[in-house]
Amino acid sequence: MASYVFLMQFWNETKSLTEADLHRMVQISEIGGALTIIACVMSFSLLCLLPIRSDGLFITGNQCLVLMAAQLSFIGSENTGYPNPVMCDIAAGLIQYFFLCLHFSSLAFAVHLGSKFGPMSLTAFRRRGFYLTCIWLLPFIVVMVTAIPRQNFVGPGTRCWLSYENNKRLFFLVPLGLLILANICMYVLIIRYTAYAGQKKALKKKTIVRHMVQTSLSLIPALGLHWALGFSITFDGPVFLQYLFVVLASAHGMLLLIFHVLTSGQVQKSLCEKIAVNVSDASSAFVTEPVTVDSNLEMPMEVKQE
Repeated sequence: MASYVFLMQFWNETKSLTEADLHRMVQISEIGGALTIIACVMSFSLLCLLPIRSDGLFITGNQCLVLMAAQLSFIGSENTGYPNPVMCDIAAGLIQYFFLCLHFSSLAFAVHLGSKFGPMSLTAFRRRGFYLTCIWLLPFIVVMVTAIPRQNFVGPGTRCWLSYENNKRLFFLVPLGLLILANICMYVLIIRYTAYAGQKKALKKKTIVRHMVQTSLSLIPALGLHWALGFSITFDGPVFLQYLFVVLASAHGMLLLIFHVLTSGQVQKSLCEKIAVNVSDASSAFVTEPVTVDSNLEMPMEVKQE
């Protein structure tokens, strides 16, 4: 099992990390990866069983599938399992593809959020087709375009990954950085609208701050913003940031389940309808009108209509 460190390395070594640090990060990645797979199975099962038709949760379901596949692709990152260069090339391509799919799914969620601020001319079927294209097809095109000029890192005791020679690892790091930057812009836009809407409704400052914190906790795993910490490994930044990145990245699925799926008002309402005999009693007893991303995005629309 490899750690998330090698994904963000520009060279083969990070000077600020010792062998003990790398060993601990491998252990963190193993534990976090197991938790992520369990959480993704729970999230995907939950979203499939509940009668939910939200585009946002549709994207989240695909994101769970991508996360599971990305975690499983780590099995092929060790060159000891793929001594054949051709098999190693396939393993490296799968890792690059699934982790790019993960971040393109975050971009699709950002596009979904952006569509709430203006009229959406596409039908539901075409919207889903656009999101699926963004999540699964665009990363495939990137991998295929970069597969010809790249050469994977192959050798005894090494991992199947992009070679550092001739800056081949930029084929992963540059698209990743651009996707994170786009998602950060959407995050800032939504947080500003949340604060603006709260002020228009004359809410107390504590309430506005609470809404912003709840929205941030939901958006950060959905948009993959914590991956920005991974560039502390690329540029050999502070060690504690590198540890924080490995912890958050390996536990991505668990963060998605706790802060995004289970806090969704649609998921909570559907669960209550499933387990309660009387739907009206369930809605009053269990659902406490949680503040979610969708509810916050409705606020600006109400302000505009005033």
